[in-house]
Amino acid sequence: MMNFTKIKKKAMIVGALIVALSAVGITYALLSSSSQENLNKFEGAAAKVNISVIENNKNHEDSTNDEEEYSKINKNDTISKVVKIKNIYDSNYPTTDCYIRVKFVPMIKNQDGDSIGQSVDLKYNFNGNSNKWVYDQNSDTYYYTEAVASNNETDVLLESITLNQDLPKNTHLELQVMADAISAHPVTNLTDAWKLTANSDGNYFTGFNPVN
Repeated sequence: MMNFTKIKKKAMIVGALIVALSAVGITYALLSSSSQENLNKFEGAAAKVNISVIENNKNHEDSTNDEEEYSKINKNDTISKVVKIKNIYDSNYPTTDCYIRVKFVPMIKNQDGDSIGQSVDLKYNFNGNSNKWVYDQNSDTYYYTEAVASNNETDVLLESITLNQDLPKNTHLELQVMADAISAHPVTNLTDAWKLTANSDGNYFTGFNPVN
């Protein structure tokens, strides 16, 4: 199982991890830039990586809490949740091309913000116009199959979500969008950091399912 909370850093392998929190219902919680900076920037000898979740055209690196963005979601409701990832560039922190992967973690939380430990019956409605996202069922992870250049974005991964169940009283749905990235140079970082193996054609993403 892949661990998005612990990233192994080597001299030539640079990783980045961010977590974007979206509470669909009572609040719409985002990471503040001060807390996120400690998560999504790692510096190595040869390259730097810095990524941000772009959700509904909001950059989670620059946003603050935005309450009541959505009304309370009910069974069979579909709400917009447009997710893509940006490779951030800053003159004080120039970044390299990077590979990106994403994991969704839905949970039901009570009024105190604690997970109640109940599974969520949630349907993800993906962008059907991109063939660059693939899904690894074994790790429940979405990979972007092209390196993303500095100051560029991935194609949209997620368009919306549909809730297929009733929520318990005094709870709300929260969907965590977890993204992490590694330097695209050298490409063997995909093996060293993410344990992906290239086939004879040099493709590291064979065997994964297209996202649709």
